[in-house]
Amino acid sequence: MIRVLHVITTLSTGGAEMTLARLVPAMDRSRFESRVVCLAAPGALALELRDRGVPVESLRIGRGSIRPQALFAFQGRLLAYRPRVVMTWLYHADLLGALTVPFVPGARLVWNLRCSDMDLSRYSRLTRAVRSSCARMSFLPAVVVANSHAGLARHREMGYHPRRFLVIPNGVDPDRFRPD
Repeated sequence: MIRVLHVITTLSTGGAEMTLARLVPAMDRSRFESRVVCLAAPGALALELRDRGVPVESLRIGRGSIRPQALFAFQGRLLAYRPRVVMTWLYHADLLGALTVPFVPGARLVWNLRCSDMDLSRYSRLTRAVRSSCARMSFLPAVVVANSHAGLARHREMGYHPRRFLVIPNGVDPDRFRPD
């Protein structure tokens, strides 16, 4: 059984959050044991995941705050759970993964890039600094997954140079979204 820990900034309703909420319960549970950790307060999708049998916990890091205690708490969870794969979603989770996963024996870090362009003027200085740090640390993950070729190209322009880039487009459930 492969243990997978998904780490995301929040589980409020958003594109990356919805993708995670659809993906994790659909994973083959005879092959993968998945858990989700969100950095902020859990959000509406946490209940949906829990209802579908996926353990979810929150580090409850406040918006715009950086606390070393959260880093150590997350590291403790990693060492206790011993995931084989840590899949991070969004820049803040990517950075947390880069700072902690290399110290977990046998764990492989995978980053998810979920956008093709960002108007940085709409984001805080902290978020801009996190994204810039991620670009500099992009060699650390085993693979960086982008959901589009445009996203991959944009992140290369921003300075991302991972060992391996992989494009996995967002999936669409054909039973739910079909022409009528």
